[in-house]
Amino acid sequence: MTWLFTESLPVCRFLWLVPAHGLFFLALLSYLRVYRAADHHKKLGSQFQQPPREPPRQIMLREVIFQCEPDGSPIRCWKNGCRGSWKPPRHCGDCATCRLGFDHHCAWFDNDICSPETLRPFCIFLITIPFLVAICLGPLVPVALSHTKAIWEVASNSEEVYAKWWSKRYSWLLGPAWRWGVGFILGAEHFRSNVTLDAEDIGAYRIISSSASYIGWRRRLVSPS
Repeated sequence: MTWLFTESLPVCRFLWLVPAHGLFFLALLSYLRVYRAADHHKKLGSQFQQPPREPPRQIMLREVIFQCEPDGSPIRCWKNGCRGSWKPPRHCGDCATCRLGFDHHCAWFDNDICSPETLRPFCIFLITIPFLVAICLGPLVPVALSHTKAIWEVASNSEEVYAKWWSKRYSWLLGPAWRWGVGFILGAEHFRSNVTLDAEDIGAYRIISSSASYIGWRRRLVSPS
């Protein structure tokens, strides 16, 4: 698939970049909707999924099923800053408040996942990311597989690697995984010092370097100031 970046027509590259960028911006917007939910409600003059101090009318009239004290009165929350407010089923200790429709507090978003405010963008983000990663890294898979096979052939047939590692008894010290893993690393070092990159490899390494810069820019964009 690296022909997309080395020998393909501009239209082919365009057809690859459109879904990649579309998924990226969809994931980014979904992330920001969850991450900045509290600030968004603050600008609107409302509170993000915070329950009212007094129970809703349906609960006071006992028209719906609700949690209550032994005497039948609605449960009050005295944790953190709730100060006796009506307590819905869940309280978030990280945000120090009760939440309506609370599911869990996500450390990666530094916010609560609540229905319906942040649950939908949270699910969209989780669904989008695997497809985004697959599309963006797809062109690297054939090159990575071919290089892995080449490195393993070098590691298996090189006399230098054999003398340095395969012939040593201590290579079995931590088991087969340790022996083969270190042998592969030594083969990769030997392969790198004796290989000449062709046009396809150069295109692949350009993708890797561009992706690293892209990820760094994205982290700076979504990280808190």
